Amino acid sequence: MRKVLIFFLTFILGVAGFVIAMKSVGWQTIPEAFKLFLSPTGLVLLFLTFLINYLGFLKWRFVLKKLSGQPDFRGLSEAWLGGFTISYLLTPIAFLGGEPFRAYFVKEKYHLDWGKSAASVIIERLLEWTVLFLGSVPALLVFLMHSRVIPGKIFPFAGAGIIGLFILLFIFYFKSLKKESMVEWFLNFLGLERKEIENSHRGKLIFGVEKEIINFFSPKGKIFWQGISLTVLRYLFYFLRVWFLIFSLHCGTSLSRAFAVYGVTNLAVFFPTPAALGSLEATGILSFGALDFKISQGTILALLLRNADILLSLVGLFFLVKVTIYLTGRKILSFFGGKKFKSRQK
Repeated sequence: MRKVLIFFLTFILGVAGFVIAMKSVGWQTIPEAFKLFLSPTGLVLLFLTFLINYLGFLKWRFVLKKLSGQPDFRGLSEAWLGGFTISYLLTPIAFLGGEPFRAYFVKEKYHLDWGKSAASVIIERLLEWTVLFLGSVPALLVFLMHSRVIPGKIFPFAGAGIIGLFILLFIFYFKSLKKESMVEWFLNFLGLERKEIENSHRGKLIFGVEKEIINFFSPKGKIFWQGISLTVLRYLFYFLRVWFLIFSLHCGTSLSRAFAVYGVTNLAVFFPTPAALGSLEATGILSFGALDFKISQGTILALLLRNADILLSLVGLFFLVKVTIYLTGRKILSFFGGKKFKSRQK
């Protein structure tokens, strides 16, 4: 009940931000955005959006293969799309939330233990956050070089999110490089000892997951760099998507200005609203206004990006329902002793 309440509160917050943004630029930008979305521009945008998510799926499958040693993960794309729908539409933060669903699916369908299942989605997210941070910081610096906006007025909340992400990543990589436990460090920070937790069932699971993660994030191993490379390629297409839309809106072909807009629009994911509702429009207005573009075009860019992501989420919703039915069936079968029935049938 509390999660539902939080979702609706953040959704109302997003709607309020969306309405304020639309009033500042005019509601006519909505039909303009949809007209452009239904043109060949929309088809290219959908293709790039599909490619971005396909690379995300390939990255997760790559991580799973390296952790499990299994060569085949048929049906995994359905869980990826279902997880994307949960993260984008059904949780307060647009880039986080579908991970437990994906981990549970992997555990049930491919018979992996919780350690490898959970580690796969955590590693995938850590790769994502690493490249997001490393790409957003220089993009924001380029934005400041181009704009006339005082840095102190640029979304303090999002800035705090980036700083918080930097601190977490710094601690994680610092500990990982030394092969030290971040969980143990956190327990010591709370005044607890590792042995008080480690021997419990959940403690063994947590430290087992952490061991898988630390082993993956070794700069000496090529799998870490392969994971980073896939993630960098994915974010290059994120940037290309923004550049293409700026070009389609007749705002020029400057790569540096497109990079600046890319950096600012990335801040939208740090705001607690589903589908970055309101925050994406705000970042579009800020970036386009600061770069001497029409702010209405920044809103159109935001609407186009969301249209493409929502359309993919609706496709994912079908697979979310399908996978949920499958997992429910497995749970019911297990409850009635499905393994015994299966052996009798053989």
